[in-house]
Amino acid sequence: MIFMIKPKRMKKIRVIVLKSQVENLIRSLHEAGIVDIRKTEYGGLEAGRPLASFEELSAELLKLRTILTIMEANIRDSGKPGKMDGQQALEKSKSLELDKEIKAINKKMTELAESIKTLESQQKTIEKISDFKFDFSRSETKTLTYSIGETSKADILKGKIEKLDVHATVVAKGSIALIVYEKKAMEKIETIVGEIGFSEFELPDYTTSPKETLANIANELEAQKAGLAELKKKIDVISGENINMIKTLLAALEIEAARAEITTRFSNSRYIFVLEGWVLADEYNHVKTIIDHYKGDAELVDIKYGHDETPPTVLENKQPVAPFEFITKSYSFPKYNELDPTLPFFFFLSIIYGMIVGDVGYGIISIILSVLILRKYSHNEILRNIAMIWIVGSVPTMIFGIIYDEWLGLTHFMIFEWLESWTGIMLISAPLYSGFHRVHELGLLLLITLFVGMFHLGVGLILGFISEWNHNRKHAYAKLGWLGLLLGIVIIALMQIGFLPEGSDTAGIALAVIGIIVVAVTEGAVGVVEIPGFAGNIMSYVRIGVIGVVGVILAEIINDFLRPQPGMGIVALLILPIYLVLQVANCVIAMFEALVQGGRLNIFEFRTKFIHGGGKVFDPFMLKK
Repeated sequence: MIFMIKPKRMKKIRVIVLKSQVENLIRSLHEAGIVDIRKTEYGGLEAGRPLASFEELSAELLKLRTILTIMEANIRDSGKPGKMDGQQALEKSKSLELDKEIKAINKKMTELAESIKTLESQQKTIEKISDFKFDFSRSETKTLTYSIGETSKADILKGKIEKLDVHATVVAKGSIALIVYEKKAMEKIETIVGEIGFSEFELPDYTTSPKETLANIANELEAQKAGLAELKKKIDVISGENINMIKTLLAALEIEAARAEITTRFSNSRYIFVLEGWVLADEYNHVKTIIDHYKGDAELVDIKYGHDETPPTVLENKQPVAPFEFITKSYSFPKYNELDPTLPFFFFLSIIYGMIVGDVGYGIISIILSVLILRKYSHNEILRNIAMIWIVGSVPTMIFGIIYDEWLGLTHFMIFEWLESWTGIMLISAPLYSGFHRVHELGLLLLITLFVGMFHLGVGLILGFISEWNHNRKHAYAKLGWLGLLLGIVIIALMQIGFLPEGSDTAGIALAVIGIIVVAVTEGAVGVVEIPGFAGNIMSYVRIGVIGVVGVILAEIINDFLRPQPGMGIVALLILPIYLVLQVANCVIAMFEALVQGGRLNIFEFRTKFIHGGGKVFDPFMLKK
């Protein structure tokens, strides 16, 4: 079946297994990947704990992840991991000495990198004082000391210090100033440099003359960088030779750890483990076959779940509906007993998209841009789904484009006239048909969008009635009340515009009143208060027409001012790229607006009529891809 309107049917199961067989059973279920194992608690049974091997596996995983992190920091991706038996991988990991070697090398590399960074910082500082012919290693005595730093007020600094009644000398070169002074004057000197803004340099302890110090730093940097390069080369060799093996061990142990940890969801006694979970009804026999393999050491029970339990939800939609499923999953997952809104989204979002964009040329551009996105961002799930939605929506876009007679903002006859002006060939002498011009017929367009909205909401209420009938009859009747109110509004509106005879509004009013009474009885005052909001829901659909008309007006402006004409000469060639870029830009804006507004109408106006949400995602215990 290609299209689903209900989530797939689930079964709840319980498995009782002897402790001697639990590891084998876990392996079988993990490889099958069809059971969503949930936490179980039973009176008289203990809460599950990880298998005995879990602690050992965790320690080895930590070791392997540390090694892999170091390796991946030094070499690029080396492909996918291989396959290895879990027990074999555990033994090999335990005997592995590689972590000690690679950690030691990495520690040395880190130390060298920090040392190089420090030396480079010191080098920059010494370069700033390179103009000073001064041996800083001999400037510190019992009575004398110095300060060297940067200031924008060197002259002021020199003047203030010279006025002090102390032995002090200031040598300034540009913004760098060297102060040599008596230690007993330190407090006075510090007060002055603090007032004028003096940024003191912290020179390395080994500083002599700037020239000699720079030479020493350069030599040390060269030696340390060479040492770092040698270590990098060494770790690259080790990583290249071992990274695939580490990845393989890691993948195998992660599987074993997941299996050892899953028993925390079980309950157990001295001799048995008990697990519960959910399985697709279609896969129940598969699970039974697995359990039967254990010949009495394990037993499968089909449990009838209670009203307070909600099975997980599994949606299954195939192309071309599948891309719309990401919208369903993005806004409160439907519960198991609710309908899957993906198929309605497929129909209504596509139609609303087409009504808003509504241009044959833009439909073609929509396809081209979407194909380019699919090729460039094929691994990005969100962009891939959006591109597929645009491709699906381009079909009704072109259909509505024909109805509106819009071809890049021009009518079909204007397109032929334009081509004739360039080629001199007249293909048609009169319009083939007269389209529905959205700008000229704006009032009628908005009226049509209101009826589209009422139809859309009506379908939502019908789906809500179907969804609630077997779950909550009171809510189901409430949906009928809202539907009666909506139909009453439709009948009154149709009579007002002349589609129904005079007097039909009496039936419409009666139907609306009955609907309001049903809503009041089933939903109480809350439902009655929501009636004005229901009218707001209908009015929200006006945006279909308004946003579409804005796009038409922009396209017409682009055509009026920038469409190349034969009389323009060389200017036509110059403005052609601008014309095309603006048309594509207008199309992209329309595509995004149509997706956003169409999505909003489907999610917040339509979907809420039959979906409460809050469903649990089916998460089977399986090998991760």
